[in-house]
Amino acid sequence: MMNEMTMTGKLSDSVFDSIEEVNVRKVAPQASEWLRSYGTFDGGGELMTKAWLGLEHRLAIRRTEKIGPSPARTNAHVHQSAPQFPQRILWKHQVDLLVIECCTRTKPPKADVPFSWEDAISITKIQSRPKVVLESWGTICNTWAHGPTTKGCITRWEKLGYVTRIKFVSCTDIGGSLDQYRILIARVRNEDSAKWVWPSCSEDRTVRRPMHNLLTPVGLIAKNSYVSKAVGIISEADTDPMPPFPGALIRTEKGVRKLKTNEYCRGLGYTKEESDDVPEQLARQTTSIYHWEYLSPILAGIPSEVPSPAEFPVDNIPVVDLISSSSTEAPPSFDFVWRPPDLSVNGEWYNTQVEHLRWACTKYKKSEELYEDDLL
Repeated sequence: MMNEMTMTGKLSDSVFDSIEEVNVRKVAPQASEWLRSYGTFDGGGELMTKAWLGLEHRLAIRRTEKIGPSPARTNAHVHQSAPQFPQRILWKHQVDLLVIECCTRTKPPKADVPFSWEDAISITKIQSRPKVVLESWGTICNTWAHGPTTKGCITRWEKLGYVTRIKFVSCTDIGGSLDQYRILIARVRNEDSAKWVWPSCSEDRTVRRPMHNLLTPVGLIAKNSYVSKAVGIISEADTDPMPPFPGALIRTEKGVRKLKTNEYCRGLGYTKEESDDVPEQLARQTTSIYHWEYLSPILAGIPSEVPSPAEFPVDNIPVVDLISSSSTEAPPSFDFVWRPPDLSVNGEWYNTQVEHLRWACTKYKKSEELYEDDLL
């Protein structure tokens, strides 16, 4: 059975019959007058090269070690210095869009210390600077006192002539079946700020693609791969999306086992053949292809649909103009009643919070330990 795709590259709702038939979705935005070229810094598997076939990949700043399959586009000038950003490279290799992969950064930055790519842009001539600097961060960055979403960092970019746009994007909300979350931060030059409008995500977030079709068929899994006494949070293969890291526990029809790296890579967007050659380290450094495809309308210059104004229901609640009204009459009143929920143990509210806690702990390695500690 062949995979059906829509004109935008989205997979149809048909179900795959076997893992051999899973293909990578591809969206090829054509170069617009605004953005024609891009560069990548510490990009992991650089899966954006599979999604942005219509743009020129001009610069790739990679790590010194060569691991994993080569990215789809190899015409870029390659400079091996990551995780350090070469300070004068943008003088030689000008790009319209600079993509910074930051998902491996887990230590908070020091106060008022710019990131290395900020320093590089600050010493680059204004006409040679990227029009957009796109950063992809793990969600932990939002907890840092001096992180990329804080006022101090945003102010530094304002002084460089960039406005900041921030979007939290879940892979499962944009067509993927991998439970990967990213905070996407776009630093857009002031004169181009109106061109950057985030595309909408899935409106129905209750519909999530399960991981089942991305897993190795049970007949090819060795019996000793299954865990007899599983400790930790277990994801269901038939109903849950793929966990956010390889090695997480999953339950298949044959029992509980760990998620393999090549299966995780298929969830990222690698082809079946490529996924067998991707080491775990590189997989953990990679943002899914779905996140990059999600940005295709912006890169192609397609204006986002502006939602119509919400239609508020007409209730009997009076609306009072407290600013312009010159009436001396007392404003009308209405009854407001609120009762706290049942907060008892094993009550509906309590059980809901426990489920939320369990779900949040699945994003980390020691999920069961975190769950037990927080529950106490």
